[in-house]
Amino acid sequence: MNKKFTYYRVWLLAMGMFLCSVVQAQNIKITGQVTASDDHSTLPGVTVLVKGTTNNGTQTDLNGTFSINAASGDVLIFRFIGYSPTQVQVKNQGVINVSLVPENKTLNEVLVLGYTTQSRATVTSAVASYRNHAPLIYKLPKCKSLKSIDLRLLTG
Repeated sequence: MNKKFTYYRVWLLAMGMFLCSVVQAQNIKITGQVTASDDHSTLPGVTVLVKGTTNNGTQTDLNGTFSINAASGDVLIFRFIGYSPTQVQVKNQGVINVSLVPENKTLNEVLVLGYTTQSRATVTSAVASYRNHAPLIYKLPKCKSLKSIDLRLLTG
């Protein structure tokens, strides 16, 4: 009875190890390169994400290459600013090369900067707005500590 129990225990352990290795074997290491469709240049910094997940993703390096683990049947989403997102379904291939198509959208917004105007596309620095916070200074509690002076300077 004891030998039979030990035999089943070893058999169950071996089957468990086999099933774990089968589950791990479903993930495929996928590599590839992302290029622009208009001039065939490589695109660094493209986000590559497995659809439906938030923690399984990567970015392309300076040469536009990427490496990610995904299961067969998963969908990879390729996103980059100024280009249309592309979705590719993973089959049993180990290499996926993607070509992203540029989006040609115009920005019609206009910013007023001091005494001039510029289109949003030509602004290269940060833009901030100033609202008059003078009434807030008068609402601060008046006390004889340095904190009130600091608060008035920060809000003013």
